[in-house]
Amino acid sequence: MFYWAQRLRFFDTTLRDGEQTPGVSLNPGQKLEIATKLSAIGVDVIEAGSAAASEGGRESIRLIAYAGLDAEICTYVRALPVDIDFAAEYGADSVHLVIPVSDLHIAKKMRKTREEVAQMVWDAVEYAKSRGHIVELSGEDASRADQEFLRKSVVAVADIRLEEYHVDAIQGGTDALVDITVRLSKDGKVITSRGARTDIIMASVEAMIAGMNRLLREEHENRGKNPR
Repeated sequence: MFYWAQRLRFFDTTLRDGEQTPGVSLNPGQKLEIATKLSAIGVDVIEAGSAAASEGGRESIRLIAYAGLDAEICTYVRALPVDIDFAAEYGADSVHLVIPVSDLHIAKKMRKTREEVAQMVWDAVEYAKSRGHIVELSGEDASRADQEFLRKSVVAVADIRLEEYHVDAIQGGTDALVDITVRLSKDGKVITSRGARTDIIMASVEAMIAGMNRLLREEHENRGKNPR
């Protein structure tokens, strides 16, 4: 039987994405202050920055990671061992592994093939798990990705050790979001999440509801075929 999530988890990226706003620059003390308040209001996961970006970024992560906050402390990483090593060294609980998944980004940004990118994801997840991290996986530019490649790559990676890590399945790509939510949520062990800003929150909600409705419909049909 399928059970829909009993609660929502909030993954906050203010301390990384917020600094991409023109004119915004936060020092480690300011980031710690913001993280403390985010944790106090119940944010579940705080992305404290990118450990590979700078020494200042690493110091921020260290301060926040050892502040004794209730929130899970995460750091943004690429599919590179050095990034994951930094995350472990500076005390992060989890890594937010972001990988380009559209053909445009794979060819122009990564200069790799789909197969090579899929292998990079697999290897990075395995390595991060070996360093003791929870893994949050995001597909960059997923709204322009080949949806079948996206489905296969995310679901395949989830099969590595399904019960042990979270999947931030899609940022963009409503149809694939529904499909991946259905496939992974059936197991009940993987958390599927949706990156959203205010202009796309409603689309995200509609996609999640569509996935829930599909699961409920399938459960109803199965009960009809196999009455107790």
